[in-house]
This record gives sequence, C-alpha cells and structure tokens, in this order.
Amino acid sequence: MNNFISYLRLLLLATSGMLLLCIIFAMNPELADGTLSGRVCWFHFTSVLLAGGVLLMEFTTQKSRFIFSLPDVLLLLLFGIVLVSYNKEENLQPERFLFIAQLVALWFMLRGALQAHQELRPFFITIIIFTGIVPAIWGIGNSINPAPSTHPIFKLLEISLKPEPFYGYIAIIFPVCLNTLLRFKDCGKTAVWESRTFLFYFSAFGATLIITALFFNTNEPVWIAAILSGIWVCWMRMIGWKQTKEAIQRHNKLFAISSIILFVIVTAIILAGNIRKAQAGDRRLLIWNITTHAIMGHPITGTGIGGFPTTYAKEQSAYFKTDIASTKENLNAFCSVYAYNEYLQIGLELGIAGLLLFIFWLAFSLYYGIKHRQIGASGGILALGIFALYSYPLQLPTYWVLLLFLTVICVTNPKHAKKGNREAFRISAPSLPFSLAFFSMDKKIPIIHIRNGRHSRIYIIIRPMNKLPTGMQAYSSSYTTGQIFYMRERNVSAKPDSTT
Repeated sequence: MNNFISYLRLLLLATSGMLLLCIIFAMNPELADGTLSGRVCWFHFTSVLLAGGVLLMEFTTQKSRFIFSLPDVLLLLLFGIVLVSYNKEENLQPERFLFIAQLVALWFMLRGALQAHQELRPFFITIIIFTGIVPAIWGIGNSINPAPSTHPIFKLLEISLKPEPFYGYIAIIFPVCLNTLLRFKDCGKTAVWESRTFLFYFSAFGATLIITALFFNTNEPVWIAAILSGIWVCWMRMIGWKQTKEAIQRHNKLFAISSIILFVIVTAIILAGNIRKAQAGDRRLLIWNITTHAIMGHPITGTGIGGFPTTYAKEQSAYFKTDIASTKENLNAFCSVYAYNEYLQIGLELGIAGLLLFIFWLAFSLYYGIKHRQIGASGGILALGIFALYSYPLQLPTYWVLLLFLTVICVTNPKHAKKGNREAFRISAPSLPFSLAFFSMDKKIPIIHIRNGRHSRIYIIIRPMNKLPTGMQAYSSSYTTGQIFYMRERNVSAKPDSTT
C-alpha cells in the first residue's frame, strides 16, 4: 500500500508540473484574445491538480520537509506590498490580483514538492527544454511560410497576424539547453538508452533549433538575452570563478580590453536596433521617460496592480502640456498599456520598495542557483532579467510559470534530503529502480534496501562482475556476500555497514 501511495504521489506531482509547464501550448486561435484567456484557464486547472498532489504528499508523509529560505521571505513581503497597495475601491484588475496570489501559492507548492522529491528536478528541466523545442519549430515554420490569421475580424480588415513564435521564451530556455548539453558532453554517445545520453542529444537538438529560430528574428533584446546568458553558462561550466580570478590576475590588460570590446558589441547591437527601428526606439524612450516621472509621483505606495495605463495617460498628458516635450515625442506619443520595461512598471505599480524586493528576490534566486550549481536555471533567470529590460514578459502567464520553475530549481537545495530527516527520501525496493532508471543521471548499478527498526538506508551492491567505482574501497557486509556502499545523492561514497 505504501508503494502504491508513493507511486501515486510522484505521478501526480510530475504530471501536474508537466501540464503547468505546457501552458505555452494552451490557446484558442479562433479568438482575438484566445491565447491569453486560454492560458489563464489552463493555469487554474493545472494548479488545482498540483495542489491535490501536494496535499496527498503532506498527508502521506510523517514529517514536514519545508525549510524557509531568504527568497521565500522576500516573495511573501512582495506579496504583502501587492495587498497593501492594491486599490480595492477601483478594483482595476481583479483577475490579475488573483493570478498573483495563485503564483505565490504555486511557488510554495513547487518548493515543497521539489524538496520532497529531488528526482523531479531533471524531469522538469527536460519538460522545460521540450516546451522550447516546439515553439522554435513553430517559429522556423512561420518564418519560412507565414500563415494568415483565421479570425473573421482580421480577415475583414485584411490584416495578417503571424502566430506568436515566443522568441523571448525560447531565448530564456536556450541557456537551460546549453547547460544540459555541456553537463553531459562526456556521456557515452552510442548508449542512447541511457538517460545521460538522451538528455545530451535532446538538449543539443533543442539548442540547435532555438539558434535557428533566432536567426529568423531581428529582435535585438532577444539576441542580447540569449547571447549573454549563453556566455554565462559557458563561463560557469568551462572556467568558473576561481580560474577567472587567476586569469584576470595574470592577464589583466587582456581582460580589460576584452571587457571593452564586449561592451562595445552589445552597445552597437542596441544602437543598430534603434537606428533600424527608429520609431519603436523613440517610443520606448518616451514611455520610459514618462514612466520615470510617474514613479516620482508615487515613490512609496505606487499605484497598485493595474494602475499603470491610467497613471501613464495622466502623466503623459501633463508632460505634453509643458515646454519640455519635443516634436518627435509628440509624433510618437500613444497611450501605452505596458512600460516595455518590467522594472519600471513594477516600480510604478508597487513603488520603489516593491521594485527593490522584486530585484532582491531575483538576485538571491540567482545566488542560490550558483551556490547549488544549478547553472542552467540561473542562466534562464539571467536571460529573463535581461529580456525584461526591453519587453513585458511578466504581463503574460507563460513567462511567470517558467520563472517560478527556474527560481524554485535554483533555491531548493539538492542536498537538503541528506541534511534533513531521513524519512524524507525513504524509497522502497520496488520504487527505487524505477526512480533511478527514469529520473537519475547515473548508470544502473544493482541496489538493495536495508531497514533496521526506524532506520532506513539505501545501498549499492558491487559484486565481482561489476566494476568498482573509481577511488572507492571495498567493505564487507554481514547482510550479503557482496560488498556494499552507502549512496549519497549522486556521488557514491564508501561507508561500512553499521546497522547491525
């Protein structure tokens, strides 16, 4: 019975998490706003399914596994500011307010699920890569053969709308693919049945498709986000902090010149984009300028969620009544719904305190990602943070779901189970081979499960026909004629049997 409940719990958590990540595929192309509405509804239903899995997990385990971290506290404080600053009398965007509350609940559900079942981590990363491959194929196909809109209103107006290929979304997933590719580059290339080899080829396929799709796109912010996050992943995987510090000390002049060249290249890309799309660049500058003035008018409390469009329209009207506005700004003026910079929009709606809490939440999530060696997820956070400087990804539910999964993967300590209670990861003999075969990244080795009263340990048997792990010493055991080794996370360390 316990084995069945364990399987059911893991199945519910994995399935609901997978469906949540597949929110990008939820849409109704027959409606003008069917994409956004379809994804919000999908988010509601899949969140309920995940909540059921988390409740089952909590009711079927003896002790709580959750350990608070600094990003948890920062997120709660940020939600507190959302509650306080929201204008309940005008109630401008109640559905968005509800969505934010559900996002906070989703964060803690994912945190608890990942702390209880660390094997979900590589599974979720695989699904994230998959959700990047499909839009990349879609974007390539649409770029080669654009499809006209099927909506009758757009047909009547003779407007052809391209399907949204999610270039920003796939740019965020690119560092995840690249990290997985570099992580398993030493796998057996011909052993395609092994999980390491499968993830190597799967991530290589995803990275290739994403790069190909980005070649058809001329959006400079997307390219900057993909390039910088890709450089970050390569640097962390191939060089690291220690070697970088030593290299800077040995070649400080070369480092300075390289930094200047990189800065010039990024600046040139931005300037080229502004020159090529001068009107769009001028409009963004105007929006950022007026939004900054509006923030100065509400620096503490902000306008509350949903207050940006009205506040922006009022501030823009007041701005053009002055002599400061230029002729070019008068020509480019329009009532914008978004700030095209998430940090400015958050600063206007939640005040400077809310903006600082959001930045600290992202920064500490990135810090924990580096600390826990979650290079791909931290690269995805970095890409989204860069992309948010020029666009409005956090106004769409797809990006929020992806951001929560990436931050949860970074913040949750992979070694928490070994530091916490030993009951948290008790895996019975029938379920362990399944977990190792489907989720783990190690090679298959015979295993046994030994219990002694309340104590439970998982051992790996090294029989004479098996190869002894490099650097390991053999210890005899009273339980079996073979030699056994205590398994700690992914690293196998030798330990004599002490359960007698």
